[in-house]
Amino acid sequence: AGWDYSVGLGQINKRNFGEESAFNKPHREEIFREMLAIGFDIRLFSFEVGGALQAVSLALFGGRVYSYLNSGINWQEVSELGTYVVVRNIEEAFLLGAEVFDAGVEDFNWKKRFHLDRTGQYRFCTV
Repeated sequence: AGWDYSVGLGQINKRNFGEESAFNKPHREEIFREMLAIGFDIRLFSFEVGGALQAVSLALFGGRVYSYLNSGINWQEVSELGTYVVVRNIEEAFLLGAEVFDAGVEDFNWKKRFHLDRTGQYRFCTV
């Protein structure tokens, strides 16, 4: 896909979390590029406030599962934007007919606003 990893999502995430940003992990770009190549329906949202890019989120949809992968949000300038970004992704999951909203395992404190477990639940299936 033509997604430029260095712009938007990773850039805002790194600015917010510094050394703790998941985007500093050396394998992160490779993982996202491989997931994008699988052929899931990619949901990349950009959020502008006052004409300036303030947030970007990335999710994948496939097999009735909406996987909210990551985001970069300028919460210093727009304090409640993070909540809106998550709500917008939940809304998108409903619109697509998802049966599962996968919030992943990483937290950075956003999950408690939605009463989600910090650690994801897993189900292993064999076919």
